[in-house]
Amino acid sequence: ADRLARAGVSLRLVDKERIYEEELQRLAIFEQEHVEEFKAKEAKKILERIHPHVKVKTFHEELVQTNTFLLDGDVVIDATNDLKSSQLINKHCKKPLLVCWYAGEAGMAFWKSPRHNADKLAKEFEKIGTIKVKGIYTPTVLLGSSIVLSEAMKSLLKKPIIKGVIAYNAMTLKVNVKK
Repeated sequence: ADRLARAGVSLRLVDKERIYEEELQRLAIFEQEHVEEFKAKEAKKILERIHPHVKVKTFHEELVQTNTFLLDGDVVIDATNDLKSSQLINKHCKKPLLVCWYAGEAGMAFWKSPRHNADKLAKEFEKIGTIKVKGIYTPTVLLGSSIVLSEAMKSLLKKPIIKGVIAYNAMTLKVNVKK
């Protein structure tokens, strides 16, 4: 969100969660003073200070079937890192959808397609694991967010996107695309 806003991209953020201290290493725009505040609300304040001409709409609510109309934009980025949420987004999103999952040192990103989607890649999600179990290696977040930023910007600029699953490991610095 930070880099997209800096590039002048207006955003719609949907997140019901608060900021927790243990997340600060992966939620780079927040600082200690933001702990216990609502993510979307605080992100809006920060992003609008960074780039006052960017419009940031926020929705402090859980994404459920009755509000999937919130999945609107030129590009939708699923950064939930939660399989059930990704499957819901996958089912209802009618816009170009970019998904990113990560935990520990590994992650993957992909554009929704008939071949690559949250339902068909559920086993891959399970292999990556969860942050709760595997923790966070900060370079994984940075590498994944760079890949997502690059792909989102290419889509917005009408440039060719990568068709396949971009798998990455921040510890070994290996990135590959599985078609």
